[in-house]
Amino acid sequence: MTSTHATIQYHDDVDAVIQWLNARPYNKAKPDPVEELIRVNADEWKPGADLNAVRRKIRSILRRSKLHLAPFWYIPILQVVQFSQRRGVLVPRPRTDWRRWGVDWDPTAKGMVRAQSLALRSVLDLASEGLLGRVRKCDLEGCGQWFYAKKQQQRFHSAECQRFAFTHDKEWMAKHALEMRQRRAAKKAAAAPRVREPKGKGKRR
Repeated sequence: MTSTHATIQYHDDVDAVIQWLNARPYNKAKPDPVEELIRVNADEWKPGADLNAVRRKIRSILRRSKLHLAPFWYIPILQVVQFSQRRGVLVPRPRTDWRRWGVDWDPTAKGMVRAQSLALRSVLDLASEGLLGRVRKCDLEGCGQWFYAKKQQQRFHSAECQRFAFTHDKEWMAKHALEMRQRRAAKKAAAAPRVREPKGKGKRR
C-alpha cells in the first residue's frame, strides 16, 4: 500500500493535540490517554499535590499506551516551480525526489491511529515546556470544542461563544452594567465645567 507523508500534516505540537481532540471518534469504554494527561495536569499537578500519586497515575497512563518511536516511510515530494505557457505565470508542480527516501521517526502506540500517537507525544512535549495548561475545553455549555489559549485567562474558543456566554450570564451582566455606569459617571464628571475661585479672595497682605 502506497502512502504519502502529506496525508497528515501538523504545524506544531498544538495542532496535533487540538486536531485530535476535536476530530477523534467517541469511545466511552476506552479512555483517551491524550485527554487523561491533560486532565491530570489541570486537576492534580499543582502546589500541595500528592506527588507520588500523580507520578503513579501519569506513569500508569504512559505504560498503558506503550508509546514508542518507529520509522514512518513516505514518498519525498519536491515542489518544482515552472512557467506555464497557458496561464502565463509560474506555478509549483510536485515531483518525486528520487535522490532520497522520506523517513520520519513517528510515535506509535498499541491500538492507536497515527493521529492519536502524534497527539500523545505532543502532549508530553507541551507539558515539558509548561504549556499543557493552555490546552483546554471551551467553557460554553454545549460547545465542547478544544482550543489552545493564547492568553492565560481565555475561557472560550471563539468570540461567538464568549459573547453568547456573557449575554446569558446574569452575574457577568450585572458586573458589566455596573462598570458601564461607573464609566459614564466618570466621563460626565470629566466633561463638567470647572468652577474657578475668584483670584485674590482670602489673600493676606
